[in-house]
Amino acid sequence: MAALVSAVATIRPGAIQMTIETGLRTHLLADGPVAALVVARVYPIKLPQTPTYPALTYEIVSDIPHRGLAGDSDLERVRVRVHCWAATYSGAIDLAGKVRTAVADFSGLMGTTPVTSVKFETWNDLFDDVPEVYRRVADFMITHT
Repeated sequence: MAALVSAVATIRPGAIQMTIETGLRTHLLADGPVAALVVARVYPIKLPQTPTYPALTYEIVSDIPHRGLAGDSDLERVRVRVHCWAATYSGAIDLAGKVRTAVADFSGLMGTTPVTSVKFETWNDLFDDVPEVYRRVADFMITHT
């Protein structure tokens, strides 16, 4: 946990509470189709040493304060990257599709964080030679207070 707090503080100086991060994790685990595949295997930044697949990891790529004509607002736009890991290519694609359905175009509460909008940005496919696992990476732009 200390490593995650340190990583978030690096990305968002002064940040102590990981509201959007924990909210995203809560949201993914509350989604039936996603939870049916990953159970509770949703991790910040990296997989555990000996993971069980399928699994998800997530990371904050950028955090952009929202500015209006009157200056700063209480909105933030956060680019989140979700890595969808599976033992097969089709498994990674299936999991990524379920994550996209659960997250894209969402508005409401993610955990306790009020989310104004979530926009799907892009995805790409990767293969890791060691430990021979497939992954589809999805980027989302989350606007929240």
